[in-house]
Amino acid sequence: MQTIAVSIFLSVPGQILFYTVYILIFLCSHSVLVLIRVRHAPPSKAKFGPGARSILVAGSLFFWSLVLVSAWLSYSGVGALPEWTYYLGLALSILGNGIWFWGYQTLGRFYSQELVIYQGHQLVERGPFRFVRHPMYTGLILVYLGIGWAAQSWAAVVLVILATAIFGSYRIPVEEKALISEFGEQYISYSKRVKRLIPFIF
Repeated sequence: MQTIAVSIFLSVPGQILFYTVYILIFLCSHSVLVLIRVRHAPPSKAKFGPGARSILVAGSLFFWSLVLVSAWLSYSGVGALPEWTYYLGLALSILGNGIWFWGYQTLGRFYSQELVIYQGHQLVERGPFRFVRHPMYTGLILVYLGIGWAAQSWAAVVLVILATAIFGSYRIPVEEKALISEFGEQYISYSKRVKRLIPFIF
């Protein structure tokens, strides 16, 4: 008789509740912080792509889509992984959230969901930006990977990797093109010294 491994992600009520509450806190806190920056942002000089609220909605849909599909894969027992991967996923999500918030705090008034250049915009190279050029994306990738691992499904992990790779392959080059157009040689020099997402590697 075939045995289907039911994930801790859905089988233990206390852990379901904890992870659900964490996801809600993550989404609510990020949404509030983003909207605060939108309301208090300095005048913009140039914009690239859709507006901040559109990006926020799209990002939330992307996040919940990954959560729901990962949960379904977990419940179905597709690509089942050991139970300890739940805790690995939770740790990655918490770490990623911390990195994202560090980047948010470091950027201060220059943070935006949009691809926008503000008046008086400065290239930030301190804090987490000393280690990677896009630490907030690094943080979000860790959060999404955490979802896959917490679902205890290798299929969910692969899904997250593919989804974030597709998103990053579009968003990051567009953002860097905008930064080069604004900061020129300063950003080019910075990009030669600091990797995009993984310190010293990529």
